Amino acid sequence: MSEQATIELEHGSGGGSGPSLELVVMANEVFVRYPMPARGVMVLGRGSGADVQVEDPHVSRRHARVHVGATVEVEDLGGPNGTFVSGRRLARSERTSIEPGAVIGVGQAFLVVQPQSASAGRWSTAAGPGSDAGSSALRHVPAHIVIADERMRQLYALAALAARSPINVLILGETGAGKEMLAQTIHSCSDRARGPFLALNCSGLSEALLESELFGHEKGAFSGAVQTKPGLLETASGGTVFLDEVGDMAPAIQARLLRVLEVPEVRRVGGVKSHRIDVRFVSATNRDLAAAVRADQFRQDLYFRLNVLTLRLPPLRDRRSEIQPLARGFLTQASRTMGRGREPVLTTEALARLRAHDWPGNVRELRNVIDRAVLFSRGRDIEAEHIQFDDAPAASKPVAPESAATDAAVPSAARRPPPHAEAADPERERIVGVLEANAGNQSRAAINLGISRRTLLNRLDKYGVPRPRKARPG
Repeated sequence: MSEQATIELEHGSGGGSGPSLELVVMANEVFVRYPMPARGVMVLGRGSGADVQVEDPHVSRRHARVHVGATVEVEDLGGPNGTFVSGRRLARSERTSIEPGAVIGVGQAFLVVQPQSASAGRWSTAAGPGSDAGSSALRHVPAHIVIADERMRQLYALAALAARSPINVLILGETGAGKEMLAQTIHSCSDRARGPFLALNCSGLSEALLESELFGHEKGAFSGAVQTKPGLLETASGGTVFLDEVGDMAPAIQARLLRVLEVPEVRRVGGVKSHRIDVRFVSATNRDLAAAVRADQFRQDLYFRLNVLTLRLPPLRDRRSEIQPLARGFLTQASRTMGRGREPVLTTEALARLRAHDWPGNVRELRNVIDRAVLFSRGRDIEAEHIQFDDAPAASKPVAPESAATDAAVPSAARRPPPHAEAADPERERIVGVLEANAGNQSRAAINLGISRRTLLNRLDKYGVPRPRKARPG
């Protein structure tokens, strides 16, 4: 009798004392649920003869077995890409017990053992956005995250499920699409949520400064190192490090980071002693990192270390159902930080203008457009003429709004910047407004702006805004 037949005969026999379990397979952003037998063996693999078929080119035809009885155990079948349990690679042919909620990694797919849903009546059911598997995972996503698009529901559900494991995640997406927000969600859904979340933009620092930021330095290690400073990897121990634009990381730093991933300890610049760390890495880039590997611009071994799971974030133009809820959320935030007594409303014409735009700058551009609209509306409702894009051309003659207030024909008046718009930088105005709302407190302003205090100070210098000084006690 085949293993498949054994499963079918013994499924639901009541041989187990605990609740019925199911295996949720997450591959290519699709969920498939497999009810587990009370006793039996389930073969995982890419081949048609596998009990649990995992559609992933990195999975072997017979990759692993799940043994179900008094306990649940996973057995590696010797495939070249290995089997991972909660982030640990099993030895060849190793068999180990797991608890419900443990994440099994095969190729770039993930499997989670969890209590079976009451609606799971078939051997396998494709789980859509409203499915029990996806909805259960989404309950862990912070409430302020806007998820209106079906693909985004699947993406965030996968991220929330993967967050339960210590695996490293690589997020791919265009600039401004929301990669850091997704990384923060992974952190908040993990058991590291109470630890620090530290973000580092790898493209914004020189090689020497990046090394110092990541690994820290000892006093006197270089000119200006007047005191010992632990690096981000040390201070983030117990939490998550987000490496944004990781594709721009210098080759020398790539080599040192690879060493950290292999042996979780760091040595400060100029130091001789290694320090143990415990961090989870989430990386992001807008580059084709696989192409960079082929072009010898990024280390292949580091790529595979960081890319245990890849999450591809679609651009805003491909998830237009989220434009309206995102815009309303940004409108509320901008009204609050700019001290508007009454929150303005987006008119139908203004909303149509937002929906018609292609959003090359993605969510970040949408936020800037809404900030600008709140500034220009001066407390009134947001009209089409208040919606100004970075690439919007100025027009010499205004056209009455009623002549063309549709997506296809936006009136010239809507494209012409309001008075003084050319001289006003929306980000500068927003920063100044938030600082004023916080009585010059830079730390609180940085939190409200969603950036670090250091980034805030850099932008104050960039825009020539004098740094507020603390009042001295009289």
